[in-house]
Amino acid sequence: MRQPRSRTIQGSLVLSLAALFLASYVRASGSQAGPQSESRDCDRYLVRRIEFNGNAHTGDRPIRRRIALSEGRSLSERDIEKTIKNLNRWGRLERITREDVIVAFSTDDPETPSWHCFADVRIHVREKR
Repeated sequence: MRQPRSRTIQGSLVLSLAALFLASYVRASGSQAGPQSESRDCDRYLVRRIEFNGNAHTGDRPIRRRIALSEGRSLSERDIEKTIKNLNRWGRLERITREDVIVAFSTDDPETPSWHCFADVRIHVREKR
């Protein structure tokens, strides 16, 4: 049985995002890249994607309601700090630090031709027992 075209496009987007994260992780000096820690080509980056890792029992939706970042909006260190503060105040997750928020900067992606400068954000969370 043939898969619908949208699933194929989604799969290729996931693979390209995984490659982007891996490339930025290797390129960054350390395990994270913050808005001030890497030389960049753009003055402003838009958040293209936000991912969460480590949330086995808590859905993405309750976490997304508590973060200050939003896909399609400008990325700022202030929003990252506010996100960390909000998630730590929530009480359902172990303490989150800046090292748990990984930002991958990139330019010129064929999947998003109208965006020149974008950032993918990955937040690693640990649920309380």
